[in-house]
Amino acid sequence: MTVQKRPMSSDGRKLERRKSCRFPVTIPIEVSWIGEDGIAVKENAIARQINAKGGFLEMSVYPDPGTRITLANVLSAQTAEARALAAPHARQGIANGIVVELITPDEHFWGVDLQLRKTSIELDNLEKALQQQEIDLRLLKEYREAVEYIRTAATMVQRLRECQLQGSDSEGLLQAVASERICRASTLCAEVTIDVDADRANGESIAGRKLCQAVQELCARLVGTNEPRFDIFAGKIDRRAVWIESAFGLSKARQRMEELAVQIPGKYFLFSIHSHAVLAKIDTENNLKRTSVPGRRKGVA
Repeated sequence: MTVQKRPMSSDGRKLERRKSCRFPVTIPIEVSWIGEDGIAVKENAIARQINAKGGFLEMSVYPDPGTRITLANVLSAQTAEARALAAPHARQGIANGIVVELITPDEHFWGVDLQLRKTSIELDNLEKALQQQEIDLRLLKEYREAVEYIRTAATMVQRLRECQLQGSDSEGLLQAVASERICRASTLCAEVTIDVDADRANGESIAGRKLCQAVQELCARLVGTNEPRFDIFAGKIDRRAVWIESAFGLSKARQRMEELAVQIPGKYFLFSIHSHAVLAKIDTENNLKRTSVPGRRKGVA
C-alpha cells in the first residue's frame, strides 16, 4: 500500500486540510469494528487530540482506513459511530494510532475535556474583545484573574483524570490544589483590604460580617488551635440578634464579649455552634442609664 502525501504549498510547507483545530486531551476510548475475516475486534485507545468532528486515537492495534468503527467513551459511557481516516501505514506523519471522523459531528461525545479546552479559547477571545472596547483596567484585571483561575482549574481536572486512568496516587495533586487555593485567598484578602480603605466595602454589611467570621475561623485553624468557636451576638436572644464576631475558647470569648459591652453598652450573649446553646450573656444598658440619668434624693422636690 502506498503512503499518501499531504498537499504542499508553493513554499514547501504542508497545507492544513483540517477544517477546525484539535484540542489536546486524555480520554479513554474503546474502539470496536469488524475485521477482514468477519470477526469482531475490540481494542482500547486513548484520545489525544480531538474536536467535534473527530480526532487522533492512540492505540497499538487499529483498523484499516475507511473501516466503519464504534467508539465508546469509557468515562461517560456514550457511544458514537465513526470512520477510520488514516493509520500509520497509510499516511505520513501518523504514528501509534489512527485518525477518526465521527459520522455525526458531536462535541458532547468527548465529555467535559473538549468543553474545557474550547471555553479557554473563547475566554481569551472575549478578553481581546474587551481590550478593544477600552474597558476599565481594574475590571479587565478582575476578568484576567478569573480566566486564569478557570484555566488552572481545568488543568488540575485534566491531571486528576490522568491520575485516575493511570491508577496513580492523586494526593500530591490535591495538595497542590490546596496550596493554589491559599495563594488565591491571600490575593483576595489584599484586594478586599484595598476596597475597605477606599470605602467601597465595610465590615458592617452582611457580606463583611461573614468574611470576618470565615477569616477568624481560618486563622484559628492555620495557627493550630483546637479550642471551640463561640459567636458573639448583640441584642435579645429570642429576637433579631446581630452577629458581631467569633472567638475561640470560652474564657476568651467571654472576655471579648465583656469588652464589647463596655465599649458599646447593650445586651450581648455567647452562642456555641457545637451545642447550639447560649453559654453566657451580659446586659450593660442599665449601667448606661444609671450613669447618664442622676437619681433623686429623698425629701427633694
